[in-house]
Amino acid sequence: MKKSKKYGIYLLLSIIFIILIFVSIDYTLKKYTNFGEIKTLPTVTGLSYEEAKTMLESEGFRSVISDSLFVEGAKKNEVMEQEPIQESEVKPGRMVYLKVNCMPVPMVLMPDVEEKTLREASSILNNAGLEIGKIIRKPDETSFDYVLEQLYHEKRIREGTKLQKGSVIDLIVTELVTKDTISNNLP
Repeated sequence: MKKSKKYGIYLLLSIIFIILIFVSIDYTLKKYTNFGEIKTLPTVTGLSYEEAKTMLESEGFRSVISDSLFVEGAKKNEVMEQEPIQESEVKPGRMVYLKVNCMPVPMVLMPDVEEKTLREASSILNNAGLEIGKIIRKPDETSFDYVLEQLYHEKRIREGTKLQKGSVIDLIVTELVTKDTISNNLP
């Protein structure tokens, strides 16, 4: 056999081999990635995590809790969000990430708002996840809207005490009273 004919056969075999490799890679990737298969993702928000997981598994999807958040008024372990969003067209076997309402209610530390202005105290309490309840005014001749005491269930509460997020804190606050105000209020 001539060398050119021998090289031609090797070249042809090499091309056939490369084509076979590409065809097998294409077939394997299509099979592995479920190419062309599409399913509609069901809505699981509002369901408990267990119900959502069961529903997703029955539809051929996998699920995992990606985050937990606290939403007041929502049920324990209720699915608040899902990713991808409901009714999306996705491949079977897709992982669905769920955000659920956590229980128990998260605890926060009571900050010290005594000897602060009402405006400062309001900001500090809101940042800590607490709410302001009653503002009880106490007459004072030297200051206005100055927090004298912080109360929880009508009892003084100390800084660093653990409370449930969203707890209501009452404040005893100064109300500026001048001599003119006092003399005007006398009978």
